[in-house]
Amino acid sequence: MYIELIIIFNIYIDFLLLLMTSILLKKKVKLKKIIISSLLGGTSTIILFINISVLELLIISFISSLIIIYITFKTFKALFYFYINAIILGGFIFLINNYFNIKNGLNYLILSLLTPIILIIYKKKVRILKENYNLNYQIKITYKNKTMILNSYLDTGNNLIDPYFHKPVILINEDLIKTDKYFYIPYNTIKESGIIKAFCINKIEIIGFKTIKNVVIGLLPQKLNLSNIDCLLNKNIMEEYNV
Repeated sequence: MYIELIIIFNIYIDFLLLLMTSILLKKKVKLKKIIISSLLGGTSTIILFINISVLELLIISFISSLIIIYITFKTFKALFYFYINAIILGGFIFLINNYFNIKNGLNYLILSLLTPIILIIYKKKVRILKENYNLNYQIKITYKNKTMILNSYLDTGNNLIDPYFHKPVILINEDLIKTDKYFYIPYNTIKESGIIKAFCINKIEIIGFKTIKNVVIGLLPQKLNLSNIDCLLNKNIMEEYNV
């Protein structure tokens, strides 16, 4: 019964890993393929009970992974993501198994119930990480013979347009740039409204993307409450220039 339980559990884990890999890759895969591959991958764990060397075990396991990945995705590129998911999930399973320390198969039941929750949390964290990463940029500003590299964040809520030049406004901490030529522009947020200093700059470079000319900079009197962020990019300027 112990061997059968391990095989069933591994079939279940392979099914979840293949499903999660397809979700992360945003690749539509037929459920039938995932089931067939998970059955093949799960039953291959029987080699654990065969008297072979560690090297032979690793080789057979790797070949098995290649087969189930190709059956599911028709490409070996998904193998990397499959292993990343397996490593992360394996770490959680090891931690939970040691924490509960329950014998006689009950730990498999607990792990079976917790594994989908772990993968769902992991998927959400990956999505949040990707979104945050995609919203962070570095910009290069040259003003009065001084060049600065600033960490910026694409604030989807920042669609401030200056009323004079009708250009999107990039917001920067006031203490980073000193200017004696400025004008005032009004702003409105959910919490407050008021006016801020602004001035025009010849160009900025969004590093790794492109250079944007004739940019309006708005100076924020209070420091941004974002960690290591000096500047808020404007949603409109990103859309306008297709950055």
